[in-house]
Amino acid sequence: MNDNEMKNHERERINLSSKSIQYNEIYRYQKISKITINSFFELRMKQ
Repeated sequence: MNDNEMKNHERERINLSSKSIQYNEIYRYQKISKITINSFFELRMKQ
């Protein structure tokens, strides 16, 4: 592998990891909002 290939490889790796981080953030946000919505409905039902 020459220097250029190494750089490209590294860049791809970084792109992949940042994509997975974004995906995890989205997933966590959805989980949190789901929990919030559920507890909101439970509160409404209790009143």
